[in-house]
Amino acid sequence: MTKGLTLTITSPHGITVTNAYHHIVSYSGDENYFNFTLCAYSSEANYTAGKLPLTQTSYTFTPDLTSTTNFLQQAYDYLMSLDDFSGYTEVTSSDA
Repeated sequence: MTKGLTLTITSPHGITVTNAYHHIVSYSGDENYFNFTLCAYSSEANYTAGKLPLTQTSYTFTPDLTSTTNFLQQAYDYLMSLDDFSGYTEVTSSDA
């Protein structure tokens, strides 16, 4: 299961961060829509340490009710389909 994505970004402050760690920090929804907030951190270690994110962006999509994956994984799959995430690296966890 995906637990985050890494991707080089440039923050609103003009700072370029190679392999910034992107993690879904909050989500809500139902069978009609799924809203989630994605934050980007300078590293996974900084996310784990509770540091403030570099960016925060909200997204919405319609979940696939016939899919065998849960809505959170579908949210990561949605991100990975976007042009803005071209070149991402998936960070996975075996303890899903």
